[in-house]
Amino acid sequence: MKYRIEIPEPCHEDWNLMTPQDKGRHCAVCDKVVVDFSKASKQEIINHIKKEGKICGRIPRQYIGLNLEEEKIRKSFGLNGMVATMVNLLALTTISTAVAQEKPKVESVCQDTKTSTPLATLVQSTTKNENTRVIKGKTYEGGLELPGVTIMIKGTDIGTQSNLAGEYELVVPEKYNTKRLTIVASFIGLSDVKVKVGKSKDNVDFHLETSGEVLGDIEIIRY
Repeated sequence: MKYRIEIPEPCHEDWNLMTPQDKGRHCAVCDKVVVDFSKASKQEIINHIKKEGKICGRIPRQYIGLNLEEEKIRKSFGLNGMVATMVNLLALTTISTAVAQEKPKVESVCQDTKTSTPLATLVQSTTKNENTRVIKGKTYEGGLELPGVTIMIKGTDIGTQSNLAGEYELVVPEKYNTKRLTIVASFIGLSDVKVKVGKSKDNVDFHLETSGEVLGDIEIIRY
């Protein structure tokens, strides 16, 4: 049996803020344990998923989309081994045509993990006057402009997204003008970047980097 691991909607919750548990950490937002696979082998991941079924996990980024083949247990090749091999070959020949016609089975194994904030839910003020504070800049990844990055004022639903040129403009509501703010830049598959800005700093560029592990709903494709 072969498997492929996918996380269609990675979770942006901070792993370091979760409560340590026996097999990983407890996420208060999702109210469930996120299993830590960061140091697990491919076979250990397969075995755990087969045993437990539904899983929220933290896995090495390089495992996502990688075809994982279950290891076979080798037996001594005596008479019994020869008979078993012949039987297996006959069985495989019989079902190979039917299997070839089947589509890969996609199995959802976790639900209700928080994803990044959709643009539709962001509140962005467009009212400007001479006293309006606007924080603006560009977003980058690997030295290149990165579009579609969500820029938000931490602790609020006020935010915007960078355009195709990686440029963003965040209009700050008047009630926050005199406050020291934390601005958070986030993008699926990349580590969040947080920058504290005083009332006199209005130009902020964000350089996002690939995170070592990915958290979120795990889908197992069997084929």
